[in-house]
Amino acid sequence: MITFVIVDDYPFFRLGLKEYLCQNQNFKIVGEAGTGLEGIALAQTLKPDIVIMDVDMPGTNGIEATNVILKSNPEIKVIALSRFDNEDEIMEMLKAGSKGLLLKSGEMDELLHAIDKVMGNEEF
Repeated sequence: MITFVIVDDYPFFRLGLKEYLCQNQNFKIVGEAGTGLEGIALAQTLKPDIVIMDVDMPGTNGIEATNVILKSNPEIKVIALSRFDNEDEIMEMLKAGSKGLLLKSGEMDELLHAIDKVMGNEEF
């Protein structure tokens, strides 16, 4: 069973992602958060296998949240989601420790591929 925390400031997006992932019997959503600070707290408490992290959120953004999460829990894998193909943002997420980065405009199957890769200790 692969456990997830979803962190995104759009509730509708979180719901869609949750519904999609829950179709797989090997996936379990253990928490969801609407802010970077909530995501940090959930990740530190629940210690999921993967945090799916929105990069661009008000307040504590995904880059900052990823830094904090991975400093205290380096075994957690972070897959970042972004609305924009911004090279600087991508580099900052990779520096923060994200193992994968996907565009929100991409296909949902790309997320499954990213999950497989990061669970195999590869980057996507």
